[in-house]
Parts: sequence; structure tokens; C-alpha cells
Amino acid sequence: MATDHLDVAPETFFETLSASAPPRRHPRTWWLFASAGLVVVGAAVLVGHALIPGPALPAATLTAFSTPQQTSDVLDDDDVARLVVQPATTRLLVRTAAGDHYAALSASGELCLLRVPEGDVPSETCVPDHVGADVTIGTQGAGGGQVRLVAAGAPQPSAAEGWRPAGPNVWTRG
Repeated sequence: MATDHLDVAPETFFETLSASAPPRRHPRTWWLFASAGLVVVGAAVLVGHALIPGPALPAATLTAFSTPQQTSDVLDDDDVARLVVQPATTRLLVRTAAGDHYAALSASGELCLLRVPEGDVPSETCVPDHVGADVTIGTQGAGGGQVRLVAAGAPQPSAAEGWRPAGPNVWTRG
């Protein structure tokens, strides 16, 4: 009969499946995938770490920025509130009759020269931060004269014009 061989086929098929050995898992394959996953995760962590911005570093080369901020470099909160500088970047450069003078970076990254007179309102002059930056604050011959901050790469002020060195990258006159 034609139905006899149809009845046998399903039994033979299932018997073949149950008689075959269970699929074997390969430990090497598992370790390969686990190792590849760890490499991908490690690479992602390294790339993520590289994208985190570090502290702002001035492009202008100033000796004052090469050392950590000291107690004498820190401005009073009242003075900081009146200025546009990042408080952690202030560095005392020189003291004159007109007050204390600091180098700093502004909130937008410009190089600033600050004048903080005793008992008076501080002032600042900022220029784009770049190698060779040069910034002057004050008025010649008036109440303490001028202070000039000259980064590496900029021409040094002329002694013939009355400029005197007052420290690394700093000149005064008047």
C-alpha cells in the first residue's frame, strides 16, 4: 500500500534525529568572541578618554603658566567677579605702584593681563591667545605706568623706548 511507506518516513526521520549526537560547542570559538568583545570595549574606552578635554593650556608660551598656581597667584572673589578670566589660570607677574599684575586666560581662551590695584577696581586687557602674543596694560607716565606681557615668539620691548625687564616675559615702563 501506498500509505505504508508514508507511515515509515516520519518514524525514520525522528529516529535519525534522536540517534545523532548533540551538537558540540567549541570552547575556542567562545574565547575568540569574548576576546574580540574585550578588544572592542577597550578601544571604545580609549577613544572616549581621548575625547575628554583636558585643562585649558595657553598657546602663548609664558614662563608663568609652566608652574602650578600658587597662593600668591589667587585673586580675591570680589576681583574675580569683576573680571572675565578663569580663576584657576591667574599667575602673579609683577607688583608695581599701580598694583599687582597677573597673566590669565579669559573664559573664551584669550590671553589676559590684569591689573589689580590696592583698594580699587581691577582692570584687564585681553588678546587672542597665540605664540607671539603681546599685551600691554596701563598708561605711560600715569599712576604706575605700563606693564607689558610678551609671549615667546614676540619681539622684546625696546630699552630705548623705556621698557625695563621685570621678570620672565614681563616689562615695565613709566
